[in-house]
Amino acid sequence: MVNQDEPKKPCPFIHSPSKDCYCYEISSSRVQDVLRYCNAFYTLCPVYQGIKSGEKINK
Repeated sequence: MVNQDEPKKPCPFIHSPSKDCYCYEISSSRVQDVLRYCNAFYTLCPVYQGIKSGEKINK
């Protein structure tokens, strides 16, 4: 069953990433997050949520 509320496009920050984005400077430790968050589930991404809310990301 497909959830109709899930985004159909990749994260809008893929082409213009923040320095905190998982799709920026990809390393082996980030691949899992890239696959999870930079595609259909980007609205669940802590980096995306922080950018949209204006919060600073602490890593």
